[in-house]
Amino acid sequence: MNQLKWSHGAMSILQLSQKKLTWRMADISAEVGLTMCCVHSYLQELVQLRCGITCKDAIVQFRRPLFLSDSRYIEKIMSLNANCFSSYWLLDSTQSYCLRRQHCQNLEFCLTEHQLLGKGRRSNRWQSRFASSILFTYKTTVSTHALAGLFSPCLALVIVETLALLFPGVALQVKWPNDIMLNALKLSGILVDVVFSGERVVVIVGVGFNFQSVDFDGLCAAFLVNNPRFMIDKTDLTLMLMQCCRRVKRALDAGGLESFVRRYNEKHLLHGKAITFDFKDERRTGVVKGISDDGALRIQSASGEVLLYSSESVSTVRSV
Repeated sequence: MNQLKWSHGAMSILQLSQKKLTWRMADISAEVGLTMCCVHSYLQELVQLRCGITCKDAIVQFRRPLFLSDSRYIEKIMSLNANCFSSYWLLDSTQSYCLRRQHCQNLEFCLTEHQLLGKGRRSNRWQSRFASSILFTYKTTVSTHALAGLFSPCLALVIVETLALLFPGVALQVKWPNDIMLNALKLSGILVDVVFSGERVVVIVGVGFNFQSVDFDGLCAAFLVNNPRFMIDKTDLTLMLMQCCRRVKRALDAGGLESFVRRYNEKHLLHGKAITFDFKDERRTGVVKGISDDGALRIQSASGEVLLYSSESVSTVRSV
């Protein structure tokens, strides 16, 4: 099984984990307004997800509270329909799903609660537990390949600026080219695939956001879930991230983000710092001097020369 469709009934059951972790099946039936037969059927499907549910002797045990994105509400607020929005509990990867449907002009968003083969940059994997991350892919078109290359850094910047308005005083930064950092830990990552379809430049933008992942237990949970000062609903956060994608699309169609370079440099974790990085098969060092108008990283070498490096040519960027 590499995909399982989202359903409102299953979501109602999973949300009960936020109230308490142990339930009698009969109490679940009464709580969510479903027959015992329906509850049993949903639970069978959910157990297959390995999402931390066990059922024995009519007792349902959740290992942890599960926070989910409400696809039905997202459809309504974003004015989406079944042709342009696909939502699943389980997929191989939202990015792979959209790549397989790159010629489907109506498809705009694909959302899931869990991925078996989540994709990152350079064949890396995005690892997460069920319902611990926000995972979706946005598919759109731009007029040129150059604008496609700007999508990742522009989106990272817009997300950081939007979160900064919601959570003033929280130290959020971007890390070139596509990561969003919270206290030096990766809060979110962006993956962009560019596909040429006739005269169209199709941009497929994967977004992964550590809402409550293993690495962020305590830190991220306190930031997003448990701290009343920073309380935010997962569905609302998913909507915000999707709306950021559309904002970047509109901005690039209009000619780009105003003062993008300056704003990005102000939020860049590595700006002005000495770094090491891999270029082709060679380890190099230098000092970050900002980014260029097309999103390339400007690095000053030991000789004082400033060179431009695209995200496709550089990997393993670390501060010294």
